[in-house]
Amino acid sequence: WAWMKRLFGQFERLRHDFHSLWEVKNNNGTTTIMSQWTRNIWLPGNNTEEPTVSIPLSWISIIGPTDVAEAVDGLNFMEVWLYWDTALLAKYLPKEAVVFQTQNVLHKA
Repeated sequence: WAWMKRLFGQFERLRHDFHSLWEVKNNNGTTTIMSQWTRNIWLPGNNTEEPTVSIPLSWISIIGPTDVAEAVDGLNFMEVWLYWDTALLAKYLPKEAVVFQTQNVLHKA
């Protein structure tokens, strides 16, 4: 969560517009969920109704049974992939912004 807070805390506001969802039951008892969204981002200072930038987003995850006590209905995310074109933010954010980093920004030496 710390990474998510650091990444998204820099924005004034976010809104996700849902487009589609596919659910695939796998032979090993897991389920693959694929969804498409638009991530609308308001950068600091933008208090209008129009987002600063809107970025297509794809989310793919595998959900499966777990013994973790905090799991909802005995299910947990086993794998998650999130794809969105961060380059669309390049003209709004400095090149050292968290969203552009390719290393772990929480555990820098």
